[in-house]
Amino acid sequence: MILVVGCGVVSLLAALLLLSLCTVSIVGNNLQAKTDAIALQAGAALNADDHVGQINDLISRCRLLVTTSRQGYDASGSGAKRHLLPLAGMLLDQSRHSANLMESERKKLLALKLAQVKQIVKEESEHPSLFPTLPWVTVGPPSVEKLDVGSVRELSSNAKAERTDFYNSDVHQGYVDKLSDLYRGNINAKLVGNDKDLSFVISTLPAAVNNIVAPASLIAADRFVPLASIYGEGKTVSGSCAQIPSAVQLRLSCHVFDQLTQQECIIERIATSCTSGAQPAK
Repeated sequence: MILVVGCGVVSLLAALLLLSLCTVSIVGNNLQAKTDAIALQAGAALNADDHVGQINDLISRCRLLVTTSRQGYDASGSGAKRHLLPLAGMLLDQSRHSANLMESERKKLLALKLAQVKQIVKEESEHPSLFPTLPWVTVGPPSVEKLDVGSVRELSSNAKAERTDFYNSDVHQGYVDKLSDLYRGNINAKLVGNDKDLSFVISTLPAAVNNIVAPASLIAADRFVPLASIYGEGKTVSGSCAQIPSAVQLRLSCHVFDQLTQQECIIERIATSCTSGAQPAK
């Protein structure tokens, strides 16, 4: 009788231990699902309403406007077109002003997107978590350990380069991918000569393929190229970057304590997402 009771107790303890181990696994799976969902939502916000795609297109067109205005101004400096010099100068000044205005608006958009990502992660991570657990297992709330924004490795921009007189020069300088005619991502496509003071910063973004727009999606962590940290070591850091990011990498953690075995552990999960692609060029 004692042996039977002993075997029963041992079996019960083994079953409880197995349940505890399963609970840790379940908590880990739920934490991964939560991390994926938050990272995906934050990533989608980066190009919500195609703001980044539009500003990439506008910057590339503004750059073309400056180059053609400069070309027209130089051509009007002598000969039969000399009388057009004042008009050409005015058009050049306007195009340069537009370039400076676009850069100012791009920086405002960058600050807005970083703030949106931070706010989304903060709000979503504070929501009550529905982790299934056992009475003797305590699961702490998830906390943000690290939040980075960045881009996707080997991804170009959505802005298409026109095949003008400057096309080959742009290819030579590494601004344009000759296979796709798209400007490369995360570049400052500066001009040479008198307009080298202007900035034309173009960010990475998936381009539409056959008018099909890529949705926001989870990607492998090794494709992520960090640009700035928003949270690091569980606290806010003053992250800043020059480029509008196109990807988010998030790491969440939670504390698990098993009162039965007096064991505790920290579970961490990472998710990386890429924002939605640009709308087809019109």
